[in-house]
Amino acid sequence: MFDITKHKIYLDFIDELNPIAIKFYNANKKRKDPILTKREEFVFDIFHKLNEIEKKLKDLNYSVMFFSVYPNYKPWRDNITREDYIIYHLEYYYINIIALFDRLLHFVNFIYNLGLSDHFVTLKCITTNDHVDKNTVRILKKIDTALQGIRSTQNKIKHKKKHRDKKLYHASLIEFHGRHNTFSEYTKELNQELQSDMNYFYREYLRTKKQELIKNNKVLGDTIKILLDNIFPIYEKRKLEVSK
Repeated sequence: MFDITKHKIYLDFIDELNPIAIKFYNANKKRKDPILTKREEFVFDIFHKLNEIEKKLKDLNYSVMFFSVYPNYKPWRDNITREDYIIYHLEYYYINIIALFDRLLHFVNFIYNLGLSDHFVTLKCITTNDHVDKNTVRILKKIDTALQGIRSTQNKIKHKKKHRDKKLYHASLIEFHGRHNTFSEYTKELNQELQSDMNYFYREYLRTKKQELIKNNKVLGDTIKILLDNIFPIYEKRKLEVSK
């Protein structure tokens, strides 16, 4: 997935962070706030904006890593079903991918110096602002369109109910029955067959879902890189403005 720390915007200002960090360190010893120049404030702010985006990109990768590996730890397995474990990480993924888009909007608001308060940092407010160039508007709308299905799922998770995936029903029913009845009424052979059936369905689900999420992450990362490439001249202009 796209590594934001290797993008030219990030690499352009990273060397300027050391003297800022020293200012914070010295001011902290005196229990005072550091006095920063306008350029230093700009560098400090953009560093944090990009770090917020980077953190969400990493969170998306972590979700893919964790949801496909059910912990082989008995207390976990005794208390957390495999379905619940998978759904937990999927919900985390869906929530974070929308949060990532929101952070992109805040970054655009900052870099174009639109001055929108947090409440008004929305796709509509940004894409209808005359100060934002057409390419940035087009890229943001493209990302938003791609996220519509996930946004609907995320809203249900946050406001209505737990995420459910019909593709998991078969395996989860077998798992539920096994946890509460331990398959005691079945022969050993049938018990093993049911367990094998459950493992197969979970394995196939995880394989296809993991491919889907990895593809999502790659496409999203590539699009964010295009967005930052397009914004780079605006970044350079802002940097010059705050250096005067």
